[in-house]
Amino acid sequence: MREVKAGDLPATEASYYVTDLAAGEIRPVRALAVMTERGGMDAEEHKAMLPAFRLAKESMEKTG
Repeated sequence: MREVKAGDLPATEASYYVTDLAAGEIRPVRALAVMTERGGMDAEEHKAMLPAFRLAKESMEKTG
C-alpha cells in the first residue's frame, strides 16, 4: 500500500496479485480508497452499512 493523491484528495493505493486457479493465471489487481472533502462516514452511516458489508463479504467467502 502507498499514500497517493486522487486529484487534490488524499488516497491510499493497494496493489496485489490474485491467483485464479480456474483460469490458471496470476493477475495484478489495484484498489484505491479516497478520503473525500466531507471526510468519511460518520458513526451512524458506518453502522447502517455494516449489514451490506457483511453480506458482500460472506458472498465472496462462499464463492472463493
